[in-house]
Amino acid sequence: MIGLHLLLLLAPGLLHAQDYAPPRYNVSLDRPPEQRWEPVLRHYNHTELKEAMEHILRTTLPGWVHAIIRPLAEAELLFLVRKEYAGEIKGIARTLGVNLGDVVALNLCYEATAFCTSIIAQDNNGNVYHGRNLDYNFPEILKKLTLDLDFIKDGKVRYFLPTVHWVHHSTNLFYVV
Repeated sequence: MIGLHLLLLLAPGLLHAQDYAPPRYNVSLDRPPEQRWEPVLRHYNHTELKEAMEHILRTTLPGWVHAIIRPLAEAELLFLVRKEYAGEIKGIARTLGVNLGDVVALNLCYEATAFCTSIIAQDNNGNVYHGRNLDYNFPEILKKLTLDLDFIKDGKVRYFLPTVHWVHHSTNLFYVV
């Protein structure tokens, strides 16, 4: 019976699912941080990215908060994050032609608007099933931005960032997401 319930719970997503292989890009860690994301950003329409950014900021961040974050991020970025990460953020803002504070605010919006829908169920044989979904208020925007990344250092892939929010699960082990 639990299998039927699980199937009914997952069916809407399965019916709506489509095969999709996200684009895969390289980010070279050998490049200066300010230039690392340029090759990836070349593949996207900058006008659409700016419109998406403005929509997310407008719909998720109260204007008064944005007014505080924007100048603070510009003035204090190096105190808020590591130097390399600050360089990447600056490079993204420069490449897209947007305000640095807006890129920082967008990052905060992305982190603050993620919610999880989860289910844990056990069948009659004692098998445990776990399903998890990361929910956002702007799925149509994220669908267009889903990608896989290889981070390259000294000509070798040092790590791979798969399609947004894959989580590694190991059988019979505890994990925290």
